[in-house]
Amino acid sequence: MKIVIDGREYDPVRPETAELLHLMELKQQSKSIVSGGIGLKMLQDIQRRADAAKAKAKAARKAGEPVDDDEGQDPDEGIIFTAVAVFLSRRAAGEKITFGEACRVKLQGIDFLREDDDPADDDGAGEGVVPGPSGAPSTTSESPSHAG
Repeated sequence: MKIVIDGREYDPVRPETAELLHLMELKQQSKSIVSGGIGLKMLQDIQRRADAAKAKAKAARKAGEPVDDDEGQDPDEGIIFTAVAVFLSRRAAGEKITFGEACRVKLQGIDFLREDDDPADDDGAGEGVVPGPSGAPSTTSESPSHAG
């Protein structure tokens, strides 16, 4: 998996694989944007809700019911999670930028590319780095949104 931000490829970084310093910077620097800042608990809660929505959609598909892939997902949470992935990936690449600077990118300037050796989940989609609420980019250019 690669994250492409304004044409530059990065190795994606998830909160659980980020450097502790970067997570502390994220919490502090995001306080002016999100009340209390964006911390690990908030990110885990977002991921948990996205995973639950994905499981519900998968069960509906298996039962032959119509599926709304965005049902139960908050587009704003997808944007927050995407912003975090952008910041953490850029910081891990050695860019000395703030959270605000890292996120001064248009949503259409972000893409997640699946590589041939990426593992597939049980739906056949590649592992993602962000949940897929509407408003967030898909996690691969080849598969639907995926919470990983």
